[in-house]
Amino acid sequence: MATYNGTKYLKQQLDSILVTQSLQVDELIIVDDCSTDATVEILTQYSNNDSRVRVLLNDENYGVVRSFEMAMQNSSGDFILFSDQDDVWHKEKVRKLIDAIGGNLLMHSDAQLINSDDSIIEISFSKYKNLQLNHFVDFLIGNIVTGCTMICSRELLNFVLPFPSGVMMHDQYLAIYASFFNRLGYCNEVLTDYRQHEGNVLGGFGITYNRLKQYHQKQVIQLKQILEQGRITSWQSNLLFAIDYHDSIAYSKFPSFATLHWYFKNFGLKRTIGFLLRGAFGQSVAKIFYKVR
Repeated sequence: MATYNGTKYLKQQLDSILVTQSLQVDELIIVDDCSTDATVEILTQYSNNDSRVRVLLNDENYGVVRSFEMAMQNSSGDFILFSDQDDVWHKEKVRKLIDAIGGNLLMHSDAQLINSDDSIIEISFSKYKNLQLNHFVDFLIGNIVTGCTMICSRELLNFVLPFPSGVMMHDQYLAIYASFFNRLGYCNEVLTDYRQHEGNVLGGFGITYNRLKQYHQKQVIQLKQILEQGRITSWQSNLLFAIDYHDSIAYSKFPSFATLHWYFKNFGLKRTIGFLLRGAFGQSVAKIFYKVR
């Protein structure tokens, strides 16, 4: 778990992990990113009362990706689940994900969206976002794996750690490698209440057009880092095409014809037309294809 100024919902999340699970966790590694509210005091109370809880305090604000990376590096289990500071785990979550992962490197599940008052907004995040179990190439374009629904194996962490500097979000980065090895699975059950509120780093609902452009700019940086690492040797052309895809949307420019052909081959005519229109007309078309303001 990574925390930052999470006082409001933190106890509810911690209790759903430490108290109510039908299969208890062996440890809970929490990295706090220089909170200025009562988050650290709450974490200290829990660590004093439960030997499974280990709290690490950043000496400066490193951000969510680095904080999760530190938590992964300090974990010891064969299987690792990821938690936000403001969600609620269903009581069968740990058991069902442990039972489901099998030989996969990563498994993720469905979630329901709740608001700040715990009222249900959407009963299925997967259906709301029209998410499907995708292949490696799809993860180069976008991400369907939500970090708070994930479990991964120690084998995957040993392969991806430490992170390069340009990782945009830990969940997509892990999913890219798991899908590359064709060892990514999906559990079609709602196992998490995924909270949506103004304090989310990333959430389930619409974003501004500027944030959308920043998203694609960061995707370019992340994919270039993966390319430079050289671990995905047999699919480097896909990485190059995906970089051009994100670059063309981020800066509203026309992609290469080779990238268009690659995109059409993988995603079909309808999505290719949408891709061209987004690159050519920017915000006006993005409002149609995305929930942007």
